[in-house]
Amino acid sequence: MNETRRFAVAALLLASVLGTSTARADDMLGSYVARISERDHHASDGYPLDSAAQMVRQDRANWHKFH
Repeated sequence: MNETRRFAVAALLLASVLGTSTARADDMLGSYVARISERDHHASDGYPLDSAAQMVRQDRANWHKFH
């Protein structure tokens, strides 16, 4: 019984050590390139977009709509 318990503790310890990894902020997860065209400067309703974030959202919406 004592040997089984010792094995279980060792297995849990090993699993916890191997299961943890350090998150680093400098690891690149991916990249994205947006080509902002003239139709991305206006929303689907026709009103002009003011910020770059709005234009990127519109670019993504247009990409999903037409591809």
